[in-house]
Amino acid sequence: NVTVYYPGETLDESINGTVKIALIGSDSYEPGGMYDWQGKFAEGLAKLADPVGGQGLLMYKNLNYTILNCKPANPPHNPTMDINNPEMVTKVSASFDFCSVADAIFLNFLKKSTSMMPVFELGYLAASGKLVVRCPNEYVYQPLVQLDCPRHGIHMYPCQMTNVLT
Repeated sequence: NVTVYYPGETLDESINGTVKIALIGSDSYEPGGMYDWQGKFAEGLAKLADPVGGQGLLMYKNLNYTILNCKPANPPHNPTMDINNPEMVTKVSASFDFCSVADAIFLNFLKKSTSMMPVFELGYLAASGKLVVRCPNEYVYQPLVQLDCPRHGIHMYPCQMTNVLT
């Protein structure tokens, strides 16, 4: 019930009729990444949507989901932010493409991240009306996120899920 796409993979007709969720997180911009919260998210969603396993919630059963994971499946060989870096261009272009077709965009700030890029993405995606934000108090730019979300009518979720999504 859950299919995952990564930057560089071509979206096809199979995503039609599914609930499409784009995942963006501050770890995508840290050297080597920080934590595979996207994988945990997909696993948890698969359990919720499981029509047979007994763990699924009735309102999610028999729905098909497409996870548009903006974090590359493999760490980039060249993480340099440069328009002449094809890996960077593919990753950023995929993020924009994924977010444009998504039904919902989950922007997850991790408390140990020092990246400013997700704050930029928050500003870029705020007008989409699709954004859900999770930002812990420990994130270095949390005050900026806390100030920006209400200006765009975006609910910023507190971090009770820290044990799962840290």
